[in-house]
Amino acid sequence: MPLFPYGYGLTYSDDTWLSNLPEDDAAADMRRANPRLIRIFDGRAIDPFELLIGDHLDADSPVAGSTTRSPAAALSASPTDRLVQGDGIRARWTGTGEARIYFQNAGRQVIEILNGTEPKVSFVVRVDESPTGPVEFRMMHSDGHEFRQDLTSLLASLPKGTWEPVLIPLAAIAGSRLTSGDIPFCISSSGPLCLSLADIKIDSTDG
Repeated sequence: MPLFPYGYGLTYSDDTWLSNLPEDDAAADMRRANPRLIRIFDGRAIDPFELLIGDHLDADSPVAGSTTRSPAAALSASPTDRLVQGDGIRARWTGTGEARIYFQNAGRQVIEILNGTEPKVSFVVRVDESPTGPVEFRMMHSDGHEFRQDLTSLLASLPKGTWEPVLIPLAAIAGSRLTSGDIPFCISSSGPLCLSLADIKIDSTDG
């Protein structure tokens, strides 16, 4: 039995146009609904953010497909699974030089980080291989302002192979803006390391 009856739909002789499909910016709608929660990565980079990796040969290599390697092969990134297939990103540093994985505001949207409760970067991490050298979190603005926090001890203390929540308080950025080119999330290291990341956001809600 056919799914639709014979004769259903248009034929080549019909002179009819269908209306355009709606192309609302779902990410912008979510931010308007809850402006205190800025989602950066949830199985994919959330618009307007773009996921990139870089090393000393090229700082800006977009992550796409099954595996992306930085030009000097210091870092690779590939999808991994947390709750559903492909909802995380696995980053492996080879220890052959400093490299970073990061999200950049690739659009023209200006995103406000609201005042009020202290904002924090929130993400879930699985340590697949513990750090053997310094690991640093960075938030970078295109005007040169930068926030840094060492993550080496924290990551070394986490059990290997399990997903663990991490919060990084960011009181200094309350009331600031993420403009085009700004980087709200970056992890950098030069030593061998393997991390899996998921559910990355800036959270200014209570609690």
